[in-house]
Amino acid sequence: MQLSAQFTVMDDGVLWWRETIYPQPSVSRDALVVALFQCPAIMLPQMSMKEASVYLDVCLERKSDVVFRDWERFLIRFGPFDKCVLKAVQCFQDKLGIAPWFHGVISRAQAEAVTTSSDDGAFLVRFSETQPDKFTLTYMKVHTDPIYNGRKEIKNVLIVHNPREGYGLQDGGNGVKYPSIASFIEGSSVRLRTPVRVLLYCE
Repeated sequence: MQLSAQFTVMDDGVLWWRETIYPQPSVSRDALVVALFQCPAIMLPQMSMKEASVYLDVCLERKSDVVFRDWERFLIRFGPFDKCVLKAVQCFQDKLGIAPWFHGVISRAQAEAVTTSSDDGAFLVRFSETQPDKFTLTYMKVHTDPIYNGRKEIKNVLIVHNPREGYGLQDGGNGVKYPSIASFIEGSSVRLRTPVRVLLYCE
C-alpha cells in the first residue's frame, strides 16, 4: 500500500486524537476505549463496551497507557477510523472469545519455539517483530515430496492490511484479501488447521 493512501485513511483518526486526547502525551487504555465508544463516528460491534474492551486491550498490546504512536499503529492495523473498533473485534473474534491462535506481542524466536513440536498445519498469528505495523503468520509445514518427505519447516509470512481492501499475505495468496484476519484464517483452513494456543487465550 502506498504511504499516501495509508495516511489518507488515517486522517480522521489523527484529527480525532488531536481533538479528544491532545495535548495530553498519553491516555489510559480504559479511557481511550470509553472515548471511542462515545464517538458518534465510530461503528460499534454488537456487544457491550466491556466485552469489546477485551479485544481492544489485545489490539493495543495490553499497554496501560497509549501514546500517539501506539494509536497511529492501531489505525494502520485496523483502520479506517470509523471501522477501527469493529475491525479490531472481528479480526480476533472466536466462538469462545479471543481467537486462541492470536499471540499478540511475541518474538519470532518465541513463536517458533512454541510451534516446533507441532504437526503439519499448526499455526499462530502475532504482531510482526520487525515490521510492527503488520502481522506475522507462523505455521508448521511438513513436506510430503519424496526428497524431503517428513521434513519439518516453520514458515513466517507477513499479513498486511489495506484499509480499503482488507487483509492478506504480503507475498503470495493470489492477491486475495479478507475483511478480517479471522476470515483470512478461515479461508486458509486447508493449510492452517490447528491453532497453537497460548496463555493469552486462557486469561
